[in-house]
Amino acid sequence: MPWMQLPWASLPPMGMSCVSSPVRPSSATPVASAAMSSWPAHQGLPLPRSCLPRLALAPQRQHVAASAMLMLPSKLLTSRTCRSRLFARVNGLEKRLSATKEEVEGIEERLVSLAGLVEGLLSGFETLTKKFELMSESIKPALETTMEDVAELTAHRAKTSERYMRVNRDLAIVEVDLKVALDELRLYDDFEERLAAAREKSWAHYAKEQGSIAYPDSFLSKS
Repeated sequence: MPWMQLPWASLPPMGMSCVSSPVRPSSATPVASAAMSSWPAHQGLPLPRSCLPRLALAPQRQHVAASAMLMLPSKLLTSRTCRSRLFARVNGLEKRLSATKEEVEGIEERLVSLAGLVEGLLSGFETLTKKFELMSESIKPALETTMEDVAELTAHRAKTSERYMRVNRDLAIVEVDLKVALDELRLYDDFEERLAAAREKSWAHYAKEQGSIAYPDSFLSKS
């Protein structure tokens, strides 16, 4: 009788891993039992524990494959919907791109027109600059002469102001002297006669210097 067919042969020997040890049918789960039932027991070989995951996952893999086959039409439909949506987005992007191109073309046309306008303005500015330079050159001599005249007038104004101040000062002195003289003359009894004689004498002197001049009415009335 071989040693593997003994009752204790199904136990894992000492020093061996549990993965490679044989499995008892009584301690297996229903899935493992189903897997063990498919094992060729007629060969007289025990079922290793390492084969259990592969045998247990075989029905699950078959179920996943069947589910994938059933989900294939829906995936195709979903992919078609996604394609249609993608095409719609692409068409929308193309339309937006064409609209953007048109806007860019319009902006380029406006830039070209603005460039022409700027060139015209620059040419006009250059023309005005040349005219201004010519006018400046033509006005420069007259401007220099005018500046010289202004300097002379300023100097003459300063001199005239100085003379005017001197005359005002002299007039103030004369006014004071006349007031003093009149006050002294008023002390005499014949003040009016002396004043008339002085006026006549001064007028006669003026007529002698300037020629024959008729006496003014104001002078006759005062005298």
